[in-house]
Amino acid sequence: LIACAWRSDKPNAPLKVAVFPFAGGAPTKVFAAQTNGWLRWTNDGRAVLYSAIEKDVNNIWMQPLDGGPAAPLTKFTEGAIAGFDISPDGKKIICSRRLSDYFLALIKDSQ
Repeated sequence: LIACAWRSDKPNAPLKVAVFPFAGGAPTKVFAAQTNGWLRWTNDGRAVLYSAIEKDVNNIWMQPLDGGPAAPLTKFTEGAIAGFDISPDGKKIICSRRLSDYFLALIKDSQ
């Protein structure tokens, strides 16, 4: 199986978590969860971990393949996730985050 961020053909459709057969074809599962594209399999292959934004905050969620409800693995209250991965034993997650605000300045007539 291949897990990925997937978008339907509808205009402005959100990215969702989808599972496709490795041999190709239509997705076998499309979950209601909206993702920003970061996905990983759990080590036992029974769930997909994904990053999602809710109220401008990124968190990592776990979606079981059996169709059970997704559950949050992190409870960040600010910032964005720049990437994440899971340890070989499946007990730890490493996560790269962005917490800083961006600043933009316009300079005119610098002479």
